[in-house]
Order: sequence, then structure tokens, then C-alpha cells
Amino acid sequence: VRKAVSEGLPICLMINKVDRLIVELKMPPRDTYYKLLNLIDSMNDLIGKASNGRYPQLSPQRGNVAFSSALHGWCFTLESYAQLYLDHCCFEDDEGLGENLSTEDFAKRLWGDSFYDTSTRTFHTTSKDCQQPGTERTFCTFVLEPLYKIYTACLAESETDVSKLLRSVGVLLNRDQLRSSARPLLRAALTRFFGSASGGFVD
Repeated sequence: VRKAVSEGLPICLMINKVDRLIVELKMPPRDTYYKLLNLIDSMNDLIGKASNGRYPQLSPQRGNVAFSSALHGWCFTLESYAQLYLDHCCFEDDEGLGENLSTEDFAKRLWGDSFYDTSTRTFHTTSKDCQQPGTERTFCTFVLEPLYKIYTACLAESETDVSKLLRSVGVLLNRDQLRSSARPLLRAALTRFFGSASGGFVD
């Protein structure tokens, strides 16, 4: 960081091994969000001290933070994920976000104090303003929960259930892939799911 600051280089942050929070530590989506937030805040503190506050903050909303799992072959920024989500409208129980929401607008609402009320189909800055009780942050609802569903299905569900879930998000795997063990199944499913959203960061 100090070297980058001394040479005036732009800084971006890639948070790898997100899969470990899901599979090994078994954190619920809300705890995973706070863990990621803490990592970003810690890096911003380090950059701030190294640059005397002259460098811009790292933030997923600025596009200079990406999330990834090299083990399972996926990577995304908020904007790439927003495009992916709007293209597929994700899961079958998704009620839709409206046709007037652009990728950029949706991406900006996928981090921080942003809550989507499914009852009114509107975004709010606090869950207290949502009619739907227990509304979680949009990063949990739209990013982590779908990701958790794929991991849970690939690790614990039957071949038929895995195929059904993956088809609902536009992922088609052949029979051999569906019958493979957990690690290659997850890699095949998630690589196909994220597709171009990974932007070539993972091989």
C-alpha cells in the first residue's frame, strides 16, 4: 500500500476466499456482510494513514472493490453482478425490480444501508421504513442469499434439485457435471453462473 501511495498508483481491493465464510465458517449472510465491511474499512484505514487522507476511499459502490473465490472460479464487482442479476432476474420467487432500474442505479443500491421492500418494491435507507418485517440489506438479499442457495444446493441437495435450482438462474450443466463431487460441481456451477461477470480475474 505504501509503495502504491508513494508512486501515486490507483488502488483497488480484491477480497478472495469468500467461499470460506460460507462453507467453512458457515456465517449467515448478515455476518458475512459485516465481515466484508470490516475488511474494507480496515484497508481504508491503512490507505488513509499511508496517504494522509489524500487517497479516495475503497468502496464496492465506487467499483474499486471486487469479491471472489479463486477456488470455485468466480469474481464480481457490484456493477457486474447487477448486470448479471437483471439479465437473469435470478430465482423463481423473485418478483422483479421493475424495468426502469438501470444497472448503475441497481449497483449503487447493492451496498451499505440499502434495503429493498418487496411489499412496495421500493428501496429504503433503513429497514424501519420497510413494510416487510425483517428486511435485510440489499447485499444480503440480492448477492449473498442467491450465492448461498447455490452453495447449499451443490453441497447437500440431490442431483434433480441442483439441476432445477441452477436452471432457474440460467445455468445448464450436463449429467456428468451434476454427478461430480462437491468441489468440481461448485466450480462448474459458479463459473457458469458468473460467466462474464468474473471479468477474467479467475482461471
